[in-house]
This record gives sequence, structure tokens and C-alpha cells, in this order.
Amino acid sequence: MAVHTLRNGTRPPRWLADSTAVAIVIQRTLDLQGQTSTSAVECAARAMPELVPGELIELLTTDPCSVKRFAAWCRTTGNALLESSQFGNVFRFVIRKT
Repeated sequence: MAVHTLRNGTRPPRWLADSTAVAIVIQRTLDLQGQTSTSAVECAARAMPELVPGELIELLTTDPCSVKRFAAWCRTTGNALLESSQFGNVFRFVIRKT
């Protein structure tokens, strides 16, 4: 049995440590760093028809406005925003096509 440790050095709750891990497969990644949030959403919209419902796309941006813009875009289109995170000045979004 593997011993799991969280990034902050603590152990996860027992129910999480004992659960079965699920692999997440991202079918496409778009590196949109340096583009405006409007341009990034337009690029994402153009990429979505290439995905099959249920597939995931990862988007990397540097525009802080992308956080609100991708959340609104997902609500409007019905696609699921699974992750919105920030690492330094890079914003990462994982969206599931519905």
C-alpha cells in the first residue's frame, strides 16, 4: 500500500488515501500565454468541435481576466470547467466538453 502525502506535507484523510485513484486524460492542450482573455476564449471555442463529448482540453493563459471569462464561457456553452488554478503567472483551465 502506497503512503500518500499532500503538497503541504500532511497526510490526506483516510477515506481519500484509501480510495481508488482515477486517471485524467487530457486530449488537447492549448498554450495561450501572452494572448488576451478574449482571444484565448475564441481559440478554445474553435478547438471544441474537434473534441468528442466527455473529452478534456487544458488551456494555459497569462491574462488574469481569463479566470472570469472562462468561467462565464463555460456557463454559457454548457461545458464543464473542472479546474481553474494558478501557478505563478500562468492560469490553467481544464474543461470537459459536454
